[in-house]
Amino acid sequence: MATWGKRAAAILIDLVLLFVPTYVITTVVTRGAATPTGTIGSQNIPSQYWVSFGLSFVVVLGYFAFCDGNRRGQTVGKLALGIAVRDLASGGPIGAGRAFARRLFFFGLYFLFILPFFINILWPLWDPRKQGLHDKIVNSCVVDIR
Repeated sequence: MATWGKRAAAILIDLVLLFVPTYVITTVVTRGAATPTGTIGSQNIPSQYWVSFGLSFVVVLGYFAFCDGNRRGQTVGKLALGIAVRDLASGGPIGAGRAFARRLFFFGLYFLFILPFFINILWPLWDPRKQGLHDKIVNSCVVDIR
């Protein structure tokens, strides 16, 4: 199983890589929008920011669903660190649907509940199979392939 450090480094690489398309989306969609004055729950935030957020979220989820769900089970970050997402039972790929659900759960915890998100991130440190809660939900694991 992949170590927590490799998993953390891989997600950081992926998030740095994903910064470029999400920045471009935000810049294009919000061009000319008024500066937001409210908070997330406020109606003062222009709709362009919500559209930008939604499009960026779709791009990020699509990236992880495609990369983690393909036969290699690797995003760019995982490829760089020699780790891959695999089905816990068979050791094969998990497919795009399960990869999508895995990442949706991961980011859903972040947007809805910060404390469970951090528990999920740290869970592989004490789990015997080094699985995060998002891995347990779809019966996947992250393995070291080097």
